[in-house]
Amino acid sequence: MLRDMNRWFEEHRWAGDALIAAPLLVVLGLGSANYTLSRTVISLTFTVLLVLPLFFRRTLPLQVLLVTGALCLFQLMVTGMPIAGDLVVPIVVHAAAAYIPDQRWGYVALSGGVVGSGLAAIRWLDPYRLSKNPITWDALPQLATWF
Repeated sequence: MLRDMNRWFEEHRWAGDALIAAPLLVVLGLGSANYTLSRTVISLTFTVLLVLPLFFRRTLPLQVLLVTGALCLFQLMVTGMPIAGDLVVPIVVHAAAAYIPDQRWGYVALSGGVVGSGLAAIRWLDPYRLSKNPITWDALPQLATWF
């Protein structure tokens, strides 16, 4: 049964990707609606823009990686918050590693995801909360040595 399912997904790449992307679009879109109105619009916009490329994750994996990376970088620069759509990044990293013939792109995708996650965590940290907990500030240089 699993072999038949895998064969169907390979024979119907776009439909298989749609089976993954469409529910994510609905679920993550609903997850974006828990902010104030202005934040909901921003979160929902970025979530839709991040999920839509997943419809092509196996047919155009390099383009999906580049578009998602650019959107995440733009989100990092203009928003002060994580959004539900950020959950697509591991799927895009997997698609890059699995479906781009040049294996180096998988390493680029993984490195970009790790560095981007670290930058986002630093950008979106609450400075007031950190000032109350100096242990967290002491840990930041230690975390930087991991990269």
